[in-house]
Order: sequence, then C-alpha cells, then structure tokens
Amino acid sequence: MVSALAPGAVPAQRGWRELAADAGAAALLLALTVLFYWRILTPDPLNRGSFPKGDFSEQFYAFAFFRARELLAGRLPTWNPYTYSGHPFIADIQSAVYYPLHWITTLLAGPRGYPFQALEYEAVGHIFLAGLWTYLLASRVSGSRLGGLVGGMVYAFGGYLSAYPSQQLSILEVHTWLPLILLCVFLATRGEQFGWRRALTGALLAGLVLGGAILAGHPQASLYVVYAVVAYAVVRLLTAPGPAGWRARVGRLSLVALLLTVGFGVAAAQLLPTAEFMGISSRARMPYEMSAWAFPLRDLIQLVLPGVVSYYSPMYVGILPLASAAAAVAWARPREIAFWTGLAVAGLLISFGGNTILHSVLYHLAPGFGVFRHQERGIVLFALALALLASIGTRELVAASQERLARLGALWHRVVIAAGAVFVLFHIYGVPAENPAPLQNVAAFLFLLCALIGLLLFFRHRGLPTPVFAGLVLALVAFDLISVNFNTNFEKTQPGDQYRPTEIQKYLQHNDANGRTANDWQYPLNYGDVFGIRDINGASPLVVERYRQLLNAEPRERVWQLLNVRYFVTWQGGYPNGEKISVERMGERDVNLYVLPEPLPRAYVVHTAEVIPEDSRALRTLLSPNFDPGQQAILDRPPAIVPSGRQARSPATVRDLALDRLEVETTLTEPGILVLAEVYYPGWRATVNGQPAEILRAQYTLRGVALPAGSHRVEFVFDPLAVKLGLAISAATLLLTLLALGGLALWRPKRQLGS
Repeated sequence: MVSALAPGAVPAQRGWRELAADAGAAALLLALTVLFYWRILTPDPLNRGSFPKGDFSEQFYAFAFFRARELLAGRLPTWNPYTYSGHPFIADIQSAVYYPLHWITTLLAGPRGYPFQALEYEAVGHIFLAGLWTYLLASRVSGSRLGGLVGGMVYAFGGYLSAYPSQQLSILEVHTWLPLILLCVFLATRGEQFGWRRALTGALLAGLVLGGAILAGHPQASLYVVYAVVAYAVVRLLTAPGPAGWRARVGRLSLVALLLTVGFGVAAAQLLPTAEFMGISSRARMPYEMSAWAFPLRDLIQLVLPGVVSYYSPMYVGILPLASAAAAVAWARPREIAFWTGLAVAGLLISFGGNTILHSVLYHLAPGFGVFRHQERGIVLFALALALLASIGTRELVAASQERLARLGALWHRVVIAAGAVFVLFHIYGVPAENPAPLQNVAAFLFLLCALIGLLLFFRHRGLPTPVFAGLVLALVAFDLISVNFNTNFEKTQPGDQYRPTEIQKYLQHNDANGRTANDWQYPLNYGDVFGIRDINGASPLVVERYRQLLNAEPRERVWQLLNVRYFVTWQGGYPNGEKISVERMGERDVNLYVLPEPLPRAYVVHTAEVIPEDSRALRTLLSPNFDPGQQAILDRPPAIVPSGRQARSPATVRDLALDRLEVETTLTEPGILVLAEVYYPGWRATVNGQPAEILRAQYTLRGVALPAGSHRVEFVFDPLAVKLGLAISAATLLLTLLALGGLALWRPKRQLGS
C-alpha cells in the first residue's frame, strides 16, 4: 500500500485508505488557501482587506450583482439598460450567466443582497479547486501524493493564478478547470489495455467539464484550455496500449471530436449569442500589433527574482519546484516528461507574443490567436506544466539514491554561492530606483531559499527519514510561494467601499427616468448595474462597435444630446454647459453633479429622413453642426413607410421602460420615423399595434421604426433567436451526454459460456 506521501504508483482501485489520503491532501490545500487569503477571509475589521480596485470591482462585481438580482427575481438577465446605453448582457461572455458555480454563490448570498465578499469568496474557492484538481492530476501522473501536493500548491499559489486572474475573475474560473479536464483524459487512457468503455466515459466527462469551463466566461482563456486538452488527448490516445493500425488510431481520435462536441454543445447557450455579438462588436477585427501584446523577454528574470520587472510575477513557480522540474527533465523517463516539457516551452513562448516569431505563425495558422490580445495569458500552460514537472521531480528527489543526492548536493552548493553573489552585488552597487521591488530584498530571499534547500538536501543525504523530508518539502514550498504572492492582490480597504451609496447616486436613482448619466470616471464604470442608474459608459471588452465610435466622437455635447444624457458626474469644478446642483467629497477631490440642458427625449418622432448606408459619412453627417437630430433621422436603409418630409418633431410617450422591453405611444397626423435613444441590436423585435414591424438603424447606432399617420402603440422586446437556439442545443447536449454516461455505467457485457 502506498502511503500518503511516499512515491510510487497510485492504485487503480481506490480503497478507503487511498480516499482518506486524498481527503487529507484536500484538507491541507484548503488550510493553505485560507492561510494565503486570510486577510480577505478574516472577520476582524482591523486586519480585513479586499481585492484592489480594478476589473474585479469595476466589472465583475457589478455584473455579478446584476446577474444575481435578475436570477433571484426569476428572470434570465438578457439585456442590461444600465451600461453603454443598453448592453446585450447575456451575449457578453464575461457575464457568465450560465456558469453553474455562479448559481451556487447567488443562492448562498442572495438573501443578503449579494455582498461584495460573496464574489471574493467565490474567487478564493476557485483557487482551492484549482489546487485540488491539480493535486489529483499530478498525484496520478507522478504516482506520488507528495508530488501531487507540490503540484497543487505550485498551480494554486504560484505567480500566475495569484496574479491578474484574481482580478479578471473569468480567467481564473476558466483555468481552474484545466487540470480536471486533463485528469479525465488521463483516467480515460490509463491502464495496460485500451478500454473503449472507460475511454468513452472519460471523453464525455471531459467534455462536460470543458463546457462548464467555457461557460465561466473568458474566450481567450478557453482557447488555451482547448488547445492544451486536444494536444494531451491526442498524445495519450495515440500512445495508449492496444491495437495499432490506422483504423484503430482514427477510432481513438474520434474521441477527441466527441470531447469537443460535448464541450461546445454544453456551452452553446453562451457561445451562439456571443458569436452574434462579436460580429458587430469592437473585437470583430484585431490588428496584428494588438494581438501581439505580451510579456517582454526580460520577464524571464522573474523565474527566480519575482517582482523586479513588474508588479505581478506570473512566471514564478518557486525555487524548489523549479529545481524539481529540472530534476524531472534530467532524471525521469523521457516519455513521461516529454509532453509536459513541450507544453511548458509552448506556454512560455506564447506568453512572449510578438517578441518571438511563434506568434506570427499562430496569428496566421492557429484559429483564435488572431482574435485576442494579451498573449501573456498563455503563461497558464507554463504554470500548469511546471506544476506537473515539479510533481514528477519531487518523486524523483524522494527516491534518489545516495550517489545521486551527493551529486545534486555538490551542484546545489554552487547554486547557493551564485545566489549569495547576486545578493552581494546588489547590496554593493545598488539598483535602479524604478524597480517595482527592492532587488536587495528579493536577492536576499533567493539566497535564503537556496540555502534552506541546500540544508534539506544535506540532511536527506545524511539519512533524514522520508516522512520528515516530505513534510519539510511541503513546508518549504508553501513558505516560498505564500511569502512571495500572498499580498499580490490585496488592498487595505473594506470590501465594497466603491459601492457605498452617495447622495449624488441616490439623487440619480430617484431621477433616472428623466434621462441618462455620463459618469466621468468618478464611480466604478459599471456602477449603474448596482444602483439602477442608466449610464452611457461601462466596463466590458465587448461593446457594439458603432456605439463605441459614437461615444468617443466629438463634440460630446452632440453625443449626449442623442443619448438622452441629462446628468454629468465629473471632477471638473466649472463645466460651462450645465448647472451644478451638488458637490461631494470623494477621497482627495470633489465630485460634481451637473444637470445638462434638455436633451433629446428617449423617444420622439421626426418626419424627415436621409438614407446613408456608408458608416463614415453617416457619422460625419450626424455630428455636423448643420444637422438637427431633433428634426431629421439618418437611416441605414430605406423605410417601408416614407416620412412626410416636414422639418418637425412630434412627441412620443414612453409608457413601459423595463429591462428588456419598452412601450411607446404616439399619435401622428403624418408619417414619420420613431427614434429611440436606445442602442440598435439585432435581438430586438418590434410590433406596431400588435403587428410585426421592421427596426431600422437610426442616428448611426440607435433604433428607429417607420410609422404611418394615426395613433400607435409600439412595443419593443429583446428576444434574440441565438439565445433560444443556444439553450436548445445545450439542453439537448446535456441530456444526451447524461443518458450516455448512465448507459455506460449500467452496461454490462454478456459473458461467454464457460468464462
């Protein structure tokens, strides 16, 4: 029987002792997670802190608050009227409406109104899960629970997941599931013989987890997951024991297609609306220069000197794990470490983006790489591969002979001397002042770690018992990673400080029906989601491209007029085009609220229209001082009902202004174009007096409907076909997959007579 910490093959049949050992490892990882994030989790207000201001608070908390409020009210959050003058919330993949773990957080936090801490606890929970899944994968790949624990600690508490993924929650939540998907692939292909039942079960389970990971809401993170999973599955399937020949190989590779079909099918509810949104968003096209953004090559220094190049050190995996990974490459069987070494190299090169020629190749040949920027996120492949290599190397260190330990000790003696020399040089000559972290401190910490590792190897060579050695290995890895990374995403502020309601926000809430607000970076960009204030700005990577162009156009007063902006929140103390009605102190400066001159109404009718299908000319005309948007409309195509041509504006009354529907009433003496200060988006449907009507794109990016003379009740409902079709595909895929898994679990092959 293999102990919880000793090296050796983990039995295929799990007994109670093995399950207890895994439970103990999970408890240790949970305790380390609590220790790592204790200042986020502690109830003591004196020591309590929060994730720093940034994407976590500006975007993801506001999204989570809006999503939770709608789900708890029994509504699917399809359209969000509080950001970007209206935003297709369900089509924005980072809204992650269908991600199952969001539902759990929502149910647990719902009665308390979804506090800020709920999302922080969700993030911390994903760190624990990432470590747990990596432990389960690494312990089985390496055959060592000690190696598995080292691998789990490296992935969960290393420089990558503790860096910006904690801020950009969707990245963290997608990459949490990568090791579990790889574990499903590993279990599907393990054993001395290739078994189709086991392989099918593993492929279906891997597909389900992949679908859940995609639903977590970051397409670029999902792209790296898909490439890593496909590569691992192909390697494992083609090298697994069993019949050779091309038919057998094609049959095995069909399991990869099954895995991907299930994964994308489960995620179709999100992918189809997102694909529709992407086509008209600001991310529809990506020039090479933007897609090539990534780490500078000098970031390699942070493999051993974290924090000296940038605030984050996503390449840092710890000194002992790095040495263990090197030991795996040097000592382990080549076939065992070939894939993980290749994945580490690939992830490292991808993370450098345009700084190496590899990105040019991927940009042109690999699907997906030309759509995203910030290729440094590919470092996840390096981080996970190093965790696996470190687990294999840890097993090799435990099993190393006295002769091998002696050679390693002699080599490490030189490493300690080199680390000491680095510290002395920095201490004598100093370092540039602009370094993010004092190099003397970092070099001293490097020397301390190297010295401690040297002592550990010395005592192991002198006969230190394996359980004691294993405990010291875990303690040293934890000390290294937690010391370097535990303060990376921490700020000494109380949770949700940015969302304490102010008097100005209360005023805007009360007067929201009078017109929209333009927030000049004074509040979190998605604050409207929390307070129910309709703003023209927002925070999300996906924005309707025409709306983005209009929002950034000049003069801004014309833009505000078109978008029904009534209020302006700014730090400017003297804005000449509005009346200041309130001032509040926020931090070190004042926040001023201005009421603007009467904008165009949210709904009105004009009787003159010009068709300008060319986007650039339409926008120039709209912004021209000679153009009056209150009496004329610019349309993208000819209307079915021709307006009268009179220069005038007729009133229209908004009767129902809900999240995903809107009702307008108007009485006309002549034909005209109803113009709404609402963003044009293909998922909206319109009826006039109960009959379907065509929605035109008016005023470059707003909605319009041609109306004849008479009294009209015009209803707008957000009812995108992509949402319904995606839900149908996801439901069918999930049902068929569960039925297939049930059938495989119940199926028993007929035994031959005499067997």
